[in-house]
Amino acid sequence: MKRGMVRALAKTSSVFGITLLYGNINKRRHSNLLIIYYHRIVPSLSSVSLNSCQRLTGELVSVNSFEKQIRYVAERYEIVTLESLLAVLQNKEKGSHLAVITFDDAYREVYSNAFPVLKQYGLPATVFCPGEVVTDGDGFCPIWLDKLFYILDHACIDKFNLPDDSCEYRLGNRLQKRETLLLLIKYLRSFTKAERNSFLCMLAEQLDVKLSNKIFQNYYLTVDQIREMQKEGISFGSHTMSHPDLGQIPKDEVEREIIQSKMRLEKITEKQCEFFAYPFGEPCVISNFSMEVLRQNGFIGAVTTVDGINHPGDNPYNIKRVLAPGQDFQLFTFRCTGLSASLKSLFGKVQSCHHQQLSD
Repeated sequence: MKRGMVRALAKTSSVFGITLLYGNINKRRHSNLLIIYYHRIVPSLSSVSLNSCQRLTGELVSVNSFEKQIRYVAERYEIVTLESLLAVLQNKEKGSHLAVITFDDAYREVYSNAFPVLKQYGLPATVFCPGEVVTDGDGFCPIWLDKLFYILDHACIDKFNLPDDSCEYRLGNRLQKRETLLLLIKYLRSFTKAERNSFLCMLAEQLDVKLSNKIFQNYYLTVDQIREMQKEGISFGSHTMSHPDLGQIPKDEVEREIIQSKMRLEKITEKQCEFFAYPFGEPCVISNFSMEVLRQNGFIGAVTTVDGINHPGDNPYNIKRVLAPGQDFQLFTFRCTGLSASLKSLFGKVQSCHHQQLSD
């Protein structure tokens, strides 16, 4: 590092300043390909209970925060379509600092709260849709995570046990509820679709919560909304049919989830569905088999939830993304530089070395 940069770093006392400096260094060294992802964009975080599962997952972003984040990225990157970014990723075209905006799970707030901002700035984006939530009529089925959130948020008791499980699950305060939520998500990820539905019905009955698909009818994008957004430059990709953990279901189910979701989206948009987002998107979810199924069925790229910046030559079926936090703008800028991912990687290597030393 040059002396001038060292002096600048020494003078920078705030995290925000360090973030900006790292970002400037990184931009000089690499062609950065940034993908940001969101879930729900709400009018205001204050309108959502701190104790709700939506707040506990940390995936809610207010409209004001969303607009501020988009402006920040637009000042530093050229915001493009996924197709344009992929062309640079595969070295088919040249480009230096490109960014893509994405949304997972096809929540209706994307239409009502994010879409107006995107139109105002004339920006493209991609929404990844689970096929079952954008299916009209009797085929409609909400994401199982949303069912779980609803049950826990409307529970009439604050502690419970599960059959054949000695653990007591508590909902009495935010810490207890978050721990219960994360344990149940991990538990249900290993289930088949039928097993999950059966479990959630049992849990709803045990916690005295009335559960039906009608509750979720206004949760997700409609076919008409998808088509309207598409006319304004918004693209749509697959997010499986029922949002399973692809790393824990049989291979024939992996194929069904991928192929049927592609067919469903193409029927709605009347366009080729070429991009995919892995549900959960962690390394343990992404296998050579699922990548091969994607290739064979016409997908040209797939995004993960692995934190980081992409560069030309990276695997197009293992694209990293940056999660936008709800309120912390400094954390957002920190993640957008790639420094967050670099520190995680470094910390992981340090831990690995430490464990190796202990075992020697």
